Amino acid sequence: MSVGREGGEEGNADGTNRGRVCHLILMTHGIESPFGSHTDMKYVIDSLLGSDKFGRKDIHCKIVDSRVNLGQTTDGIDRGGVRLANQIEKIVRNELGPAFSKVYFSFIGHSLGGLYGRYCVGEMRRRGLFDSALTPISFLTIATPHFGSMRCLEISVCDGVNQVISEICRCIWNGRTMRQLFIEDDQYDPLLLRMTDPSSTFMLALDDFCHVTAIGAVRYDALVPFCSALMVKQNLFAMLPNFHMSNSICLFENFSDEYHHALRGRNVPFDQTNLHHVCGYHTSSSLSSKIPLCPSRTEPARYNSPPYMFHTEDFFECRMKLDSRMVDNLNALNWRRVGFAFQAHTSHDLLIQKQTIPYLSAYKEGAISVEAITSVVFLDHYFHSKEMQSLGPLARL
Repeated sequence: MSVGREGGEEGNADGTNRGRVCHLILMTHGIESPFGSHTDMKYVIDSLLGSDKFGRKDIHCKIVDSRVNLGQTTDGIDRGGVRLANQIEKIVRNELGPAFSKVYFSFIGHSLGGLYGRYCVGEMRRRGLFDSALTPISFLTIATPHFGSMRCLEISVCDGVNQVISEICRCIWNGRTMRQLFIEDDQYDPLLLRMTDPSSTFMLALDDFCHVTAIGAVRYDALVPFCSALMVKQNLFAMLPNFHMSNSICLFENFSDEYHHALRGRNVPFDQTNLHHVCGYHTSSSLSSKIPLCPSRTEPARYNSPPYMFHTEDFFECRMKLDSRMVDNLNALNWRRVGFAFQAHTSHDLLIQKQTIPYLSAYKEGAISVEAITSVVFLDHYFHSKEMQSLGPLARL
């Protein structure tokens, strides 16, 4: 297996790899915290490197732990997405393209990084990278606020507490990014709504991927609402009486049986008591037959009026309609969903086994999520790569 992190091993531009294929896996962190973000994806990367999932001589795996947005996570989702696209284009054009006969591409983004990724792949599609340079395989987001950070669709007391925490974080990370996350950037055409337009390059780029996957915590994510992370209109887990938080998977939707069996084989626990398929979206992944659900540009709607500081009943009703519209648009794609149940309010970081508070041992509970993430990425590559399938049975997982 040949693996390189960002700035690490480079491909052979002399053509010695022309008979081989490469799988480029790009990972990116979320908004920067007081404890920094440069090591956020460490355990996900270590899991990929240590599992030998891609351990075949004919497969080169290049893992890029992107840090192009370090120190700049408050200047906007669009600007961060463009920086990612610039980085990927440089890697593909200068390094991987000349060295390999085929380049597969997968993306993993945590929190804000998932929104960076959605903007990035739209920009990559606009530049024509998906036409010839890359073959999109897997797009995976982890605790990403797909339609913002407000909790208009959340109903539980737990999420009421989390709403207070979200408001505090909004003050700490004030800036252009926060205005976009709270739908305050444009009164008539906010960025997050534009990114869900079925005719936009952002949605068409997601449709180019073989699989799109959303992972989130069903409860106790103090930063990202469950509904926003999993793109649903209601958190039914919040209404289950005596819901038992068991450090396991309690939502596993739109996956084939092979994934279920493979994850069980890797000792990823499933909570059979509370395992639900609660989202109810089983739509075609093709956007060609979809009727655009976004409002007409000629008849703009003032979504965030009155201003944010005056939270009236009309404001929340307007936001709920906007959130519902974005959910409908996003679910034109056949998203797969994985919901994890953890027992701590640090669930947002447990999903990538990030150690939020130094010396806190609870972060180790996130190992089940990391194992699931890396297994899903490998299986996506395996099922959609003739080169991988020709190397032997799935038993090597």
